Amino acid sequence: MKVCVLAGGFSSEREVSLLSGGRVAAAVRELGHDAFILDPAFPRGAAKAETEPRVFEGGERRGFGREIIPYLTAADAVFFALHGGAGEDGRLKALCSLLGVRATGNGYAAEAAAMDKLFSKAVYAASGVKTPRWARLKKDGGAPFLPAVVKPAGEGSSAGVFICKTEAEFSRAAAKAARFGEIFAEEYIKGREISVSVLFGEPLPPVEIIPSGEFYDFGCKYKAGEAKEVCPAPVSEGEARALREAAAAAHRALGLTAVSRSDFILTKDGEIFCLETNASPGMTERSLLPMAAEAAGISFTELCGMILERAK
Repeated sequence: MKVCVLAGGFSSEREVSLLSGGRVAAAVRELGHDAFILDPAFPRGAAKAETEPRVFEGGERRGFGREIIPYLTAADAVFFALHGGAGEDGRLKALCSLLGVRATGNGYAAEAAAMDKLFSKAVYAASGVKTPRWARLKKDGGAPFLPAVVKPAGEGSSAGVFICKTEAEFSRAAAKAARFGEIFAEEYIKGREISVSVLFGEPLPPVEIIPSGEFYDFGCKYKAGEAKEVCPAPVSEGEARALREAAAAAHRALGLTAVSRSDFILTKDGEIFCLETNASPGMTERSLLPMAAEAAGISFTELCGMILERAK
């Protein structure tokens, strides 16, 4: 089978996506398929197909052009290893659907819902998934509550996320986060950071993240030694069950059907708060979905094979 691995792109998670794409392509080849990597942003917005990822040196930021279509339609299946932007918000998935090309992952509407954190918050609340209170932020508004976490509504990998304890910190954080687009504030809840992946409806073992800093930011996620990930998480049997149930509930509520990874805060009193759900989890050596799958007895190559087999 000829497999197009989509990786790279224009989002703030571009470099992470390239790492995911390279690893996925190697696993797909190990499965006996012919894999090539398509980076829609190389060069200067034109599509470029490679057997290995290449570094994009810059150029104007623009939407994906029609140049990618021949590469997509030439493949028997498209494996999404894009993170953020049009690769995660359902737009490219919708294009594959229109072209009649089989693609991995969830449906495009569900991925759009998961990518928009404000929308997913409303879905959680309506579905009984406990989540910290939140408020959409206006451009020149003050803090609706403190302490708070300021977040962009449509970014991943903790890009543009800040914990604020004072009005001055809040103002600075809002100005920085606003560069990513629409922003909101979320009530800061102290507790342990736990991530739970769901694979085709089945929640995998929880992973505890112990960051070197105040929270699991971009640097902690992708720099060796900046965080410790423990899988399975050292929680009680009841807490593990509740976390898995909460992840499955968030997965269902958003209409996801393939893979997802939901992030939680587990308080000292045993309360569980869902922060967000990622519908296109990372596939790098440090990523949490492959780590949880391995703890469940599923190798990385097997994981890629399961995802690829269910492309539709």
